[in-house]
Amino acid sequence: MKTPDQSLYNHLVHIVQNKEIPGLFDVELNRINRLKNFHSFEFHFVLYPFSRNIDADHFIFNPFEEYVKDIQLNQKSAYGPIKTGFDKFFGVLLGFLLFVIFYIFNPSDLFSVQSIVSVIGAYAIGKEIWDDIEDAMIRMSETWKIRYMSLYYRFRLESNSTQSQYTQFAKKRRYGKSAVLPEKMDFIQLSNSQTLRLYFLVKNLLGIDDTSAHVLSFRLDSQVLDDFLQEGYGVGIKLSFNKRFFKFNSCFELFQSFVDESVGCLDKKGQWKKDNLFYRRTFSFGRIKYFAKQGFLKTQSLLSVDVN
Repeated sequence: MKTPDQSLYNHLVHIVQNKEIPGLFDVELNRINRLKNFHSFEFHFVLYPFSRNIDADHFIFNPFEEYVKDIQLNQKSAYGPIKTGFDKFFGVLLGFLLFVIFYIFNPSDLFSVQSIVSVIGAYAIGKEIWDDIEDAMIRMSETWKIRYMSLYYRFRLESNSTQSQYTQFAKKRRYGKSAVLPEKMDFIQLSNSQTLRLYFLVKNLLGIDDTSAHVLSFRLDSQVLDDFLQEGYGVGIKLSFNKRFFKFNSCFELFQSFVDESVGCLDKKGQWKKDNLFYRRTFSFGRIKYFAKQGFLKTQSLLSVDVN
């Protein structure tokens, strides 16, 4: 896959502080109409305040944090859990293998109570041990060029309805521009930071008339806003431009952070490289990922920040 034109990802992400509500910050995507050559687009966003008076309970990511809380409380949500079904598949495979063993070596007892119970037991055991096998594959391959990856996204957008069109219309009035919802997402809250992972199908973005769209907002409690602005914060973003051929994905990934009014990234030694971004070329099939190439680009910022 060719490297995307730099003008595509230059200031693709924009963070702006709301003028009327100082503790509210909007995150927007620019030039989304130029993503048409890709199958999908991924946007990961991390926020880490530096003040020790602020922890993750002092700020909230709207609307995705609410979606996840609704799911956890078994309430209606725009998103639902992603179920891979690999545990059931592995259980069926293990049960089938045991069935074949009985068929080859002891066909007379193939349909006996003992063999049937054994096959069912193999299926149940396979389901139970799959998580351990999967975790072992992830850990074993984490330094390889070809890796078995953990799930990036835990939630999928539920089917759109006529009502959701009215919701989108209302959101445009609320934010002053179109709002986009990802096809898949994940929200991770740690003690002092929050991470949001979003996966967009480009075909769902191209119908938007505006050149930019609202993605999310984060809101800080009023009592910690001054600490947030005075002591600073770190913002980390990942952008991935993906093309697909059957089930194979070719990805161009970009990583950059905003710290102390400047953009850059870290090298392998943990040294800050100002005005640089880290890039990676990868190829994936399902959860198997090949890391082909990586390096640094001295370039303009992936994001622009308009914060007082």
